[in-house]
Amino acid sequence: MPQKIEEFTKNKIKKIESEGDISFAITEVGEVFMWPIRHAKSGENILIPKLVPLPEKISSIACGGGFVLLLSINGLVFSMGKSNTYGQLGHGDTKPRMKPTLIELFAAHNERIAQISCGFKHCIAKSYKNKAYSWGLVFLFFIFSNFIFFNFTCHCIIQKKSLIFFMIFIFILFKLSLFFNNYKGCKWSIRTM
Repeated sequence: MPQKIEEFTKNKIKKIESEGDISFAITEVGEVFMWPIRHAKSGENILIPKLVPLPEKISSIACGGGFVLLLSINGLVFSMGKSNTYGQLGHGDTKPRMKPTLIELFAAHNERIAQISCGFKHCIAKSYKNKAYSWGLVFLFFIFSNFIFFNFTCHCIIQKKSLIFFMIFIFILFKLSLFFNNYKGCKWSIRTM
């Protein structure tokens, strides 16, 4: 039976997200709460929502399979989670992050993010410059309309070990577009981590 979470009577909730066995809430002032939390020493689950320490106020949150992305009001993206097998946390490695960690690639390129979304093991983000970024277990889906490619810019952040597969995929797509003789142009920017 549903029960009221007393901790949120004094904090107005803007958004809630849940995935698997973990839940998050963003308050109207940009604070993030997480529950349940497993106590490191006892292994006991703490069911009371706890404030997640962050250097910035958060505007949006997206949950994936065992990980989460947090979008700040300034367009910075933080990630955390126990699952990072495919680099879905966006740091160029497969190490888990148990505390929110800034995805430095966006800040290093002066790219501010407007929107985030997570799949099971991958992420996608849209910047204020209208660029799309994707990372993790990336399956690219293209919009086809009578085999016509729309003109768009796609930025993919992939790990070096996936680069060969990705390049073969792009080559096949390019050949298909030539075969159907409807190639209108597609600009690509690939960054390896």
